[in-house]
Amino acid sequence: MRSEIIKLNPEIIYCQLIRTAPYVTGLPFPKVIDYMDAFSLGFFRRSRLSTLWLRPVFKFESNLLKNYENKVYNAFDAHTIISRQDRDSLNILSKENIHIVENGVDHNYFFPAVGRKKKYDLVFCGNMGYDPNIKAAVLIGKWASQLKAKFPGIKILIAGARPHPIVKGLHGKNGIVVSGWMDDIREAYWDSSINIAPIFSGSGLQNKILEAMACGLPTITTSVVGNSLRGETGKHFLIAETEEEFLKTIEGLMKNQQKMEKLARNALELVRNEYNWAEFSDQLFQIINRTRKNSITL
Repeated sequence: MRSEIIKLNPEIIYCQLIRTAPYVTGLPFPKVIDYMDAFSLGFFRRSRLSTLWLRPVFKFESNLLKNYENKVYNAFDAHTIISRQDRDSLNILSKENIHIVENGVDHNYFFPAVGRKKKYDLVFCGNMGYDPNIKAAVLIGKWASQLKAKFPGIKILIAGARPHPIVKGLHGKNGIVVSGWMDDIREAYWDSSINIAPIFSGSGLQNKILEAMACGLPTITTSVVGNSLRGETGKHFLIAETEEEFLKTIEGLMKNQQKMEKLARNALELVRNEYNWAEFSDQLFQIINRTRKNSITL
């Protein structure tokens, strides 16, 4: 791999994720790395929610990642990451020099389906083979019987690729539908009334939240997700810090159509004004070009 890169003689190397760093470290070309998420933060959060015997394993992995994130920093000329929350968690002295380049939304693709009849009261989307999403789906399954007691006709959609057997096992119970892979994820949003993301571990900026907002859904999530978002809690999305609070927030919002509509309008305005792919792409291109030009003048 390294010999092929040298033959190619690139003007600049752009790496995504710290796992790619060993392939380019020490090569005589300007280099930019996108940390994307702070993976050390994600594993630390997983350690707090894990079983007693797994907790030290995830905490040990978090410390290893934190040290490696620091080591990788010095091998690159410029650095990007997806959110301020992720950047602030890094154990890097010069982390203020890491550029925050957020994700955007394609507003020509994700938009509200006005007048479309809703099939589901709640929707949760994501890679259902990913541990934080599996845990979130299990929570939804736990809450479903209580929600069904108060809302007998409730329908809950859990949508996304590679559903874990535990997630598949929720299908058909207390109004839950587990769709698995969907050719067009917009169908999940358009068919649903409220977007929920009870994610208490993980890191980064969740695209599924931005997509749901762009499709006109009010969102309930946790501070783990919400702290990476621009916008105000209570105006653009709702935050719940505990399982009990999350369930009560769902119940309250389902009973308040006016609040649902206001949150949806505010969320749509937020993503249209603040999450634009063209702006973030231009920011990234400027970082890459500036790094390339700086290397030429050295």
